[in-house]
Amino acid sequence: MPLDWSALHSTAFLLFAMAACEGLLDDPAVVCVAQRLSYWPTARSDRLQDVLESAHHHLFEVHGRVGSGGLGAAVLEHVQRLQGTWGAAIHMRLLADLTAVAKVDGAMTGEEVHLLMTVGSLLRGTTTA
Repeated sequence: MPLDWSALHSTAFLLFAMAACEGLLDDPAVVCVAQRLSYWPTARSDRLQDVLESAHHHLFEVHGRVGSGGLGAAVLEHVQRLQGTWGAAIHMRLLADLTAVAKVDGAMTGEEVHLLMTVGSLLRGTTTA
């Protein structure tokens, strides 16, 4: 993860990771990520596009470096960063946003459910991964 990243960057990365669970990032998923992220308390319209582009680029860097199987380590790193950043209410919002991104193309897949459960468990401080 880049050193100058904010919690909003990590949130965007997780949303893009959910959108990419099925192997591709289509336009409806990208639009959903952008819409969801725009409502976050720390989202400023003057830097939102940069946050989205940075997170999107980082996802493809990670995927290219370690493949889809190694994405879990990056997800863990970003969730750990968010554990101490926001409280339970914001964590619930993240899970709701992850669910919305997963459902943008229809029913949730097994991989999407697994990612959602993993993030939820990590935010609670338990492990199911």
